[in-house]
Amino acid sequence: MGREETPTVTEVRESVDRPTVQNTSQLRVSRSPGQLVLMRLLRSRQSVVGLTIVALLILMALLAPIIAPANPTKQDLINQFIAPGRDHLFGTDEFGRDIFSRIIYGARISLQVGLIAVGIAMVVGTLIGLIGGYYGGWFDMVTQRLIEIMLAFPGLLLALAIIAVLGNGIQNVMIAVGVGSVPSYARLVRAQVMAAKEKDYVEAARAIGARDVRLISKHIFPEVISSLIVLSSLGIAGAILSAAALSFIGLGAQPPTPEWGAMLSQGRDFLRDQWWITTFPGIFIAFTVLGFNLLGDGLRDALDPQGNR
Repeated sequence: MGREETPTVTEVRESVDRPTVQNTSQLRVSRSPGQLVLMRLLRSRQSVVGLTIVALLILMALLAPIIAPANPTKQDLINQFIAPGRDHLFGTDEFGRDIFSRIIYGARISLQVGLIAVGIAMVVGTLIGLIGGYYGGWFDMVTQRLIEIMLAFPGLLLALAIIAVLGNGIQNVMIAVGVGSVPSYARLVRAQVMAAKEKDYVEAARAIGARDVRLISKHIFPEVISSLIVLSSLGIAGAILSAAALSFIGLGAQPPTPEWGAMLSQGRDFLRDQWWITTFPGIFIAFTVLGFNLLGDGLRDALDPQGNR
């Protein structure tokens, strides 16, 4: 009896294992592209670190009224130049303002600058790249010459020129940084549109009578989205750094706005004795830029796994 039961158990196990393998393959096939990208993103330690930094920064900005222990612009001259301690985690500045509260509220300004500047550059650059890359002609020639002129100037110098026309202020900094980043998006989109419009499925859609608007929106633009996501995540870091540099020289956020670059500028005169005034804003700028750069590299590898190999 024992000899007869052994193959029966084996057969039962094999019959149970086979559908499991089939079900697993079916689950793999049924995963959406977004789930696959997220899985690849979470496999990389660097990507997880970048995603964690960005998530904490966003939470800090959203919960600023709850987390901040004091009003970021309220002056208290009695408590000026207090070193970091229990009452003031990051110390106070020359006006007695709590630096920890100013840094928390400064995260809101930095994220706002990064998102708006990148949004301006993405929208304008994508439109220029789509139209120029698909139709070509005089529009493409004129826009490419203008882009080449803009690329002849360093990005920060171009932003300075735009601010000189518009005037100081954090809103003008967003516009200046966004306009200065347009060439990067326009050239990227144009190159990918020129490659995508020659593919077979685009030619097939054109042959059955699809209009240009449908070809661009349904068949060509999806080919560009992944590259735009990567470039925008990296661009946010560059926009935050450029805005901090412009605020440092007095062209961006004006006092008493709690902006990280302006805080660096205000504390440089006290760097020898009151080191905490500039140290903590500098650390948060560095970690923010690092987080977005790591996230951008992870998104690039996750969205293009073949190129990563």
